[in-house]
Amino acid sequence: MAKPSRYLGGEVNAVVKDSSRVSLTFALAFPDAYEVGMSHLGLKILYDILNRRPEIAAERVFAPWDDAEALMRGSGTPLAGLETGRSLSSFDIVGFSLQYELGYTNVLNMLDLGGVPIRSAERTAAHPLVLAGGPCVFNPEPMAPFIDAFVLGDGEEVVLEIADLVRRWRDLDRSADPRREKLMDRLAEIEGVYVPAHFQTTFAPGGAIERIADRRGRTYRVRKRTVERLTSADYPVAPVVPFAPIVHDRVAVEIARGCTRGCRFCQAGYIYRPLRERTPEEVEKLLADSLASTGYEEMALSSLSAGDYSCLGPLLSRLMSRYAGQRVSVSLPSMRVGTLSPQVVAEVRRVRKSGFTLAPEAGTSRLRDVVNKGIDEADLEREVEKVFEAGWETIKLYFMIGLPTERDEDLDGIVRVASRVREIGRRVTGKPVTVNVTVSPFAPKPFTPFQWRGQIPIEEIRAKQGRIREALRRRGIHPKGPRPEMNHLESAIARGDRRVADVIENAWRAGCRFDEWEERFDFAKWEASFAQAGFSPAFFANRDFGPGEILPWDHIDVGVSKEFLWAEWEAAVRGETTVDCRGGRCTGCGAWEIGCEPRGWGTVSPPPAPAEERPDPAAGPARTVRFTFEKQGRLRFLSHLELAALFQRAFRRAGLPVAHSQGFNPHPRISFGPALPVGAEGLEEAVDVTFETTEEEPDRLAERVNVQLPAGVSLTGAADVVPGAPSISEAVSRFHYRVPLPGRDPETVRENVRLFGERSSLVVHRTTPKGRRTFDLKPLVESIRLGEADGVPVLDFILGAKEGRTAKPAELLSAVLGLGAEETAELVITRTGLSGLGGAAWEGPLALAGVARTRPALVPA
Repeated sequence: MAKPSRYLGGEVNAVVKDSSRVSLTFALAFPDAYEVGMSHLGLKILYDILNRRPEIAAERVFAPWDDAEALMRGSGTPLAGLETGRSLSSFDIVGFSLQYELGYTNVLNMLDLGGVPIRSAERTAAHPLVLAGGPCVFNPEPMAPFIDAFVLGDGEEVVLEIADLVRRWRDLDRSADPRREKLMDRLAEIEGVYVPAHFQTTFAPGGAIERIADRRGRTYRVRKRTVERLTSADYPVAPVVPFAPIVHDRVAVEIARGCTRGCRFCQAGYIYRPLRERTPEEVEKLLADSLASTGYEEMALSSLSAGDYSCLGPLLSRLMSRYAGQRVSVSLPSMRVGTLSPQVVAEVRRVRKSGFTLAPEAGTSRLRDVVNKGIDEADLEREVEKVFEAGWETIKLYFMIGLPTERDEDLDGIVRVASRVREIGRRVTGKPVTVNVTVSPFAPKPFTPFQWRGQIPIEEIRAKQGRIREALRRRGIHPKGPRPEMNHLESAIARGDRRVADVIENAWRAGCRFDEWEERFDFAKWEASFAQAGFSPAFFANRDFGPGEILPWDHIDVGVSKEFLWAEWEAAVRGETTVDCRGGRCTGCGAWEIGCEPRGWGTVSPPPAPAEERPDPAAGPARTVRFTFEKQGRLRFLSHLELAALFQRAFRRAGLPVAHSQGFNPHPRISFGPALPVGAEGLEEAVDVTFETTEEEPDRLAERVNVQLPAGVSLTGAADVVPGAPSISEAVSRFHYRVPLPGRDPETVRENVRLFGERSSLVVHRTTPKGRRTFDLKPLVESIRLGEADGVPVLDFILGAKEGRTAKPAELLSAVLGLGAEETAELVITRTGLSGLGGAAWEGPLALAGVARTRPALVPA
C-alpha cells in the first residue's frame, strides 16, 4: 500500500464516540483521496457541527486508492469510517460532498465497497440514507438515481434538521415504512432538500427536455438553503490534524461566503450569493484558537475573493503583528487582480513568500469585459509591479481558452501578457524571474450567464492549446494545462440530465476511478460508456441551449433568476460589463429574496483597532535537547516525513519555543535519527530539538509534549545535548531489531541463520531513484540470533553502518529467510534500540548526548 497513513485514523482532534451512547451515526463521505478530502473546509465544518451534539457520532470516509481497494475486495473488508471502523452500510446517514463532476464514479465505488446498493430505488429502510451536497448538486440530475436526497446550499443548519428527522423516523416509523416513502416525503418538506425520486423528466423527440415535473404533474423549483450570517458558533476551532500531508495543510478560516463581482464563467459567484462576511474580530479569535489546537505554521483567509474582504488590510496588520514573530505565515488563496493594496503586500511579505497567483482569465481587455472580469492591461501591470517590488520572484498566471466570442487576437494576447509580466519582473528585480502559465479550456456550468453556450470541440481546444504552447515556448515559458478530454467530460456531465446516470454507472463498472486525477483518467472507457447508453459526450458538452429551452436544472432555485442570467449573457455578447453591486447599485440578480440587502451588501464590519507590534522572540543562547521516543501500533505506518510533521506540531501545541533556521524559508530546528522503515515499530528512537529560550528540565519538556501526542507515539526520555556533541545521525552506527516469525518452523529458521553465518558474503540488489544498486549485505550484519517467545520464533539482529551505508531489515529477511515483499509486509518489525560508540563503550542515544565530539590529535608536519 503506497500511503498507509491515509487509512489510519486516530489523528489529533479526531472525535471518537462510544457507539452505545449515541443515537445517530453520520458518515461524512468525500469521494476522493484522503489528502484532498481532508483539505475541504465544508467537511471540517459539518464534522464539528454534528459531533458537538452528544447523541450524534460523525465519522469521515474517503475514497480508497486502487491499491487499498484491491486489498479490501480481496479480503472482503468493507469501506468503513476512520474513527471507529464502522462499515459504511451500518451508518444511519451517509453524506457525500460533490465538488467536481469527475469524482462521480468514486461515489458509486464507495457505496459498493461499503455494502450499500448504488441506486436509491434498490435501498430499503435497512440501508443508510444517502445524501449529497456541494456545488455540483445544483445540477443534481446526473447523480439523481444514486442519491436519496440532495442538500442544496449552506449545510450548517439543515444537516441537523435532517439528522433529527432521520432519528425520529428510525425510532417511530421505520418498521412501517420499509420503502422509505414517508421519510422521503418529510425530507422534501425541509427547505433546501431536493428528493429526486419525486421528480420526473420527459424528453422531446430530438433529445431536448420537454418537461420537469413532480409526481403530481406540478412544476416548481426547489430553493436552496441559505445561512443568514457566518458565526463562530458554527465553525471548528479544533479541526482534525492529519498524519498524511494534504493539499491545503494549514488552518483555514472562511472570512466571507458569496461574491458580487459577477464573473460570467464562475458558478461559485452565483450559487453562493448573497455575500456574507465574518467580522474581523471573529476571524482573529478563530485563527488564534485553531492555531493553538493544531500547531500549524500557516493560516489561510478563505473566500472566493479574499482581496474583496472589507477589512483585509487592517486584519492582516493585526494578524502579522501577532504571528510574524512566531513564524506563522498567512496565505490568501484567491486574490483578484485589482485588490492587492500596498498594505496587503507589505503584510503578506513579512513571513514566507512562495509563488504569487493572479488570474487574468483572458488575454485581452475586450474578452475580459465579455467575461465581466473588469480589469485592463494597466490594472494587471500595476498589480504585477507591486508583487515583484514586494520581493516575489515567481508569478503564476491562469488563463482560459474557448470563452464565448474568443478570437485569434485573444489567444495571442495570452502570450503577450505572459511575456510582459516576465519583462516587468526583470525590470523591477534586476534578474530573471519565473512566470508559470496555466491555460485551461472553458467549461460551461449551470447557473452562470454562459450556461447556454456549449464548449468548443476537443479538436479546436487542442489547436488553441498548441498555438499558445508553441508561442510561449519560443519565449522560454512552458505553459501547463489539463487534457482537453477531461474538460470535455466535465462539461458533458455538468450540463447533463438524468440520462447521464447510466453513463456514470457504465464507466464505474468499466473500472473508472479517480477520473479527476490525470494519470487515472481513461477517456476511451468514458466514450464507450456514453456509446453504451446511446449518446456521445458532445451532445451534452458542445450543444448550445436555446433561449427558451428547459435546462436540466431549471427546477432548482439558487436565488439568482434565469432572466438575470440571460440578460447577462446578452450583455456579454455585446461586450458590456455589469457593475459590482457592492458599490451600492443593485443589479437585480434576485438574491435579495434569499437574504441579500437591497444594496447588495452582506454583513460588513468596521476596521478593527490596530494591534500592538509584538517583537520576535529574544535571541538568547540556543539549547538543544535530545528526546527518545517510541512509535508503535498503527502509527508504525507513518513515514519519516509524516512523523517529523507530527512532532513539529506537537511542540507548537505545547507552546515550546523551537528555534528556526535562517534564510528565505525558515524551518524548525528538529533533527531526527536514522529513519525507521514504514511499517516498523521503534522502542528507542531519537530526535534533537533546539529551543530559543527555555529553562525547564528536559523531563518536564517531555511531559508537556506527551500531552499533545496521539496514542502510539510518546517521548520516553530526555537529556540536554552538550556543546560539541555529534548529532544523533552522526552518533548512531548500530540498529537493533527484533522480528517475531509466527507460523515459521523454528528449525528451518535456525538452519537458515546458520547458513547465513557461514557465508563470507551475500550480494543483494536495491532499486533506488538513481537506478539499481548492488552491495554486499554480510559486512552490514553485526549479529543475528534466533530466540523464542510464547512458542513463536523471534529473530534478533543488529545492523551496522559502514561507509555511510546500512542494510534494510527487509533485505536481511529476504536474504536469510527467502521472504518476499508481501510476506515481509505481514511481519511486525521492531527496532528495539539505537547505539553508537561513546568513548570505549556502545551507548544509547541519551548517553551519547553527553559525549562531546573529540578532535584528533595534530600530527607534526
